[in-house]
Amino acid sequence: AGNFLSAFNFTPDEPPVRLYGGYASSNFKAVGRKAGEGERQTLLLKVNYGGLNKEDIEHQLFVMNHLRTVEFPTNYPHPSASGSLMVEQIGRSAILLDFIQGKPGDKVLADDEAKAPKLISELSAALAKLHQADMRSVSRDL
Repeated sequence: AGNFLSAFNFTPDEPPVRLYGGYASSNFKAVGRKAGEGERQTLLLKVNYGGLNKEDIEHQLFVMNHLRTVEFPTNYPHPSASGSLMVEQIGRSAILLDFIQGKPGDKVLADDEAKAPKLISELSAALAKLHQADMRSVSRDL
């Protein structure tokens, strides 16, 4: 994880923490600073499974980056020191994303079912933003 983080010009203030879950990757919560920036950030390092198709990763990155145009609430990719959104080392690839702090909706509802209307409203607003994205330019491989 440390080698990949340095390829993204990111210096951890504390050791990266392994997170469990996710699709075909090893995920790490990294807290530190990007080179030349003083502000401390929390980011998500995804070290992709070695057998994952590179084109699939590139397409996911393209779509996530495209969703910035409508400010869809997702974790956006960060470029590496070379400007690439994906770094490859020793037969593995990695991407660095925003870290989204939160709680899954099912756990929110399990704690307090009265939050259902607010949760549904927030999901509806996010879905509306997604529908505003012009996806014609990203549907090349869909």
